[in-house]
Amino acid sequence: MNTIGSKLNIFGISIVSNNRELNDKNIAQSKNNVANLNQLLKSYEDYYDELAKGIPILKGSIQDQILKGKFSQEDFKEIEDFKDKNRASEYWLDEDLQKEYVKIYHTSMSVEEFKQKWLDLQAKHEARSGEIAEQSRKDIQQEMQAIQKQYNQQKDQEVINFKPIQAESKNKETYKDDNIRNELIKKLLENKFD
Repeated sequence: MNTIGSKLNIFGISIVSNNRELNDKNIAQSKNNVANLNQLLKSYEDYYDELAKGIPILKGSIQDQILKGKFSQEDFKEIEDFKDKNRASEYWLDEDLQKEYVKIYHTSMSVEEFKQKWLDLQAKHEARSGEIAEQSRKDIQQEMQAIQKQYNQQKDQEVINFKPIQAESKNKETYKDDNIRNELIKKLLENKFD
């Protein structure tokens, strides 16, 4: 039976079907997806807890207000919009910068203070990215020089090791042209024109 309901699916999981076995399979898959999502969220929560360890939440800070449910949706949206407009050029892979990111939420008392600290962190991130890029450039340049030096040494070694082939002939006679063929051709040509 081909009905709209039998084909309705989200993320490859059929919502409605007349086939009981298919429905049971979809329910099992959904439970597995939820379990995987819960596991993923737990790993993020553990990572955040590890990052936040040792960073106190100041009373009245943005994080404190969020935890107490006193932070307004408008302020939250303003922060998220600000972060979207002032996004880092690259991901903050440096753990120190990630800790500072958490610290901004734990210590900022207002949205304006958060914005200023965010911009300061951005500047620090850009400087750190520049340092990493410069160091990478230097490392690559040194590696290229080492490879070039090794190549030149191998090339010089090949030139040093080159020995021309020397041979000696047992035949001590020098080549002499008999001119017999030339004489024969001359006679044939003379006879032909006569």
